[in-house]
Amino acid sequence: SYNTGFPGGSGWIGVLAWKRGALLVSMVWTSMIVMVIDRKWTKALIWALVGAAFSVFGIIHMPEAGFEFFSEPHWEYCSGPADSSGVVATPSCWDQAEQWMFFVAYMMLAGTFSIIE
Repeated sequence: SYNTGFPGGSGWIGVLAWKRGALLVSMVWTSMIVMVIDRKWTKALIWALVGAAFSVFGIIHMPEAGFEFFSEPHWEYCSGPADSSGVVATPSCWDQAEQWMFFVAYMMLAGTFSIIE
């Protein structure tokens, strides 16, 4: 288990997403950003589709490649209001797996780039 939380906080879930497959994540995002800056929307769309393909197979953003975590989370994400001792009385938990959410996010980027084109 990773401890990316800070004292008194709920944690930095996004840090874990960038940590797993950091070299490929950086390559995909840097390429997308460069293409957006240069207004080459079709090439940015292609890089978003590459990111979607990497994320759907679990190559980036996942602890291991494969479809094991595609339909259910590999750990439970719960949050909610805490009392004075820091205990969450009624947590609300995510129902979707993060592999699916990253795939959808990259596809939304690809859709946005295709609309702009």
